[in-house]
Amino acid sequence: MRLAFSETSIRRTVRRIERRTAIVKTAFEKRHGNAPTPYQDDEQLDKYIEREGSIVRYRWREPLPSDQPRPKNTLVLLSGWTCHPCMYTPIIPMLNRNHAILNIENKGHWKSTMGKSNDRTYLSDMAMDTHAALTRHDDNKVVLVGHSMGGLVSLKFHSMFPDQVAGVVMICAPYKNPLETWMFGNDPIVNVALKLLSHSIELNGPIIDAVKRNFFAKSFIMQELGRIIVEGIGNTEINGSFEKLFDKFMRTNSEAFAIAFRAMLRENEDGLDQLKESGLPVLVITGQNDVIVSSRAWAKIIHQLPNAKLVTLPVGHLPTMEAPEETIRLIDEFARGCKF
Repeated sequence: MRLAFSETSIRRTVRRIERRTAIVKTAFEKRHGNAPTPYQDDEQLDKYIEREGSIVRYRWREPLPSDQPRPKNTLVLLSGWTCHPCMYTPIIPMLNRNHAILNIENKGHWKSTMGKSNDRTYLSDMAMDTHAALTRHDDNKVVLVGHSMGGLVSLKFHSMFPDQVAGVVMICAPYKNPLETWMFGNDPIVNVALKLLSHSIELNGPIIDAVKRNFFAKSFIMQELGRIIVEGIGNTEINGSFEKLFDKFMRTNSEAFAIAFRAMLRENEDGLDQLKESGLPVLVITGQNDVIVSSRAWAKIIHQLPNAKLVTLPVGHLPTMEAPEETIRLIDEFARGCKF
């Protein structure tokens, strides 16, 4: 199928994008005030690391200049399964006032390649990628902030580099196989069926990718279905550009999509056990309406962590976009209390 675009239609699309960008910027400034530097979503911030045959994109931000003395500390923002780092867009400018920020792209997603990773090594490789990026900029302790699958990567990082972690923030994140922490419970038959489905997606990747890009990504119905799943069973509303997040999701490489999913299904509680033994400060943020990671799963085990705090917000699976102000406050206060 051949698509033709006229110069007029292209200009019209560009103007529409510019208008939407201006609306988002205005809304942000009304909500947060005129931040010293707005979140920059352009390629001038991109950096890359090469490790074992893969190339991974990340962005590093030094703390914004301030007249007030403050200790340097770093937040490492790790995204969820198939979630583009833009999910952190609403909270980065305010957090960047007090913290350096490393925001890394998931291996095999968008501009980052898979390399030699497979479902047995994927999460560990992500932790190694994160460590490799950090060594370029900061050799001190960091606070790991992991959303959804990024929480499992945080546990891997802590297991592999415990002396470099000052604290861990889990945002709507499972602490083991996510099918054991979602609100529908764990069914062995479902587990096997989803593994087989992921293998099928991986084998038929080029066909599935073409369908997603040319049909699903442009479907209003599919976008609204995705919004409902992420927002959960409540009445909250996502702030920020969900359209961009959905578009990035639909453009996820099917191989990475499948391998990352099977990697999560392999997880047990080893990472959580090591976190318990460490005594590190832990902040767990869950969504009351989240159907992907149940807040009840964390409520049952939070007492096992000696230095942990559980906060449940009236949101779905994306507190960074549904309740950015509260998420900023919680992370900032937690990070300031950690010993770097």
